[in-house]
Amino acid sequence: MDKNASQFNSMYGDLRRQTLENSYRNNAALMGTVGSEMSKARRNALESGASADLRLAENVNTLLSVQNKQSEQSLETSNQLAQQLLNQRQAAMGVRSAWGQAQSANTQSKIGFKQGTAERAENYANNRFDTENTVYNTDLQQWEDKYNTVNGGL
Repeated sequence: MDKNASQFNSMYGDLRRQTLENSYRNNAALMGTVGSEMSKARRNALESGASADLRLAENVNTLLSVQNKQSEQSLETSNQLAQQLLNQRQAAMGVRSAWGQAQSANTQSKIGFKQGTAERAENYANNRFDTENTVYNTDLQQWEDKYNTVNGGL
């Protein structure tokens, strides 16, 4: 059971690390997008002769958009991790349940074997007794018959 449980824990740990690494990469990509979007907004603002207020508003909008995407991504990562943990726990519970059932079946098998052995021993002893008793009764009857024959039925 320990081997299976450690395999499930190891698989869960690997999947969790992979999910967090993917989340980190996605956040890094978003930050790269932020720099690109801000540079683009700056170029567009300069080309159109926009005021500093307009450039600032565009930068704020870009940052808010990125924050929203990061929040969505964090929520998705959290949901994935929660689902992975739930799956891991259910798998571990299944392993424990299967282990318990195997142990119970093994115990019942041993009990059945011992009961069968005891019954066979009892039947053997009873058959042996019955056979010996029959032999004794036959011998006794033969002896009595001989005795009665010798003594003339007295």
